[in-house]
Amino acid sequence: MRKEVIYEQKSSKKPKNNPKKPKTESAAAKAAKDNSSLEIKTPADEHTVFLRVKKAYEQAAQKRENYKKYGPLAVLISGFVYSLIIYSLKITFSVIGKALAVIILIMQDAGSGGTFPIEVLPAPFKIIATFLPFKYGINALRETVAGVDAENYLKNLGALMLFIIPALVLGLLLRKPCIKIISFFNGKIKESDLVI
Repeated sequence: MRKEVIYEQKSSKKPKNNPKKPKTESAAAKAAKDNSSLEIKTPADEHTVFLRVKKAYEQAAQKRENYKKYGPLAVLISGFVYSLIIYSLKITFSVIGKALAVIILIMQDAGSGGTFPIEVLPAPFKIIATFLPFKYGINALRETVAGVDAENYLKNLGALMLFIIPALVLGLLLRKPCIKIISFFNGKIKESDLVI
């Protein structure tokens, strides 16, 4: 009776000129609807739940198969590109190249989207993320784990392979002009008895 009175009081109010926006369902109501669809009331419901579980299992199996197919290629290309960059830095700049490789590694670890999404990183990391090969290697591997979208997978591998060009330029073309400077620097390091 109390509810009816409240209902009548609400309905006696004049409607406003501005129509109200339709209320959206709360997260709890949506979760209740989703869970209610899994309630087993009849044998037909049991069969429906079985089919959903079977479909989820098949999707997981497909993702595992995709990883077996596409994962090793992404790992091999990533490893080759990273090794080539480090080798080019080392062969061109010797000890300085080792230090540069460590600095690049630290920047990539923080700014490539491996630990945190690039969207939540500070502005400097967002800017340099496009110039770091880790971003593309991680995204290619993420595609193999989460289900392969061939376009994104190939786009990330292609972008990763583009880093081969500057690494080769650095290792092949810039090495000869840097030999005299780096040999002088290496001589000074040997004289100082520093262990590097």
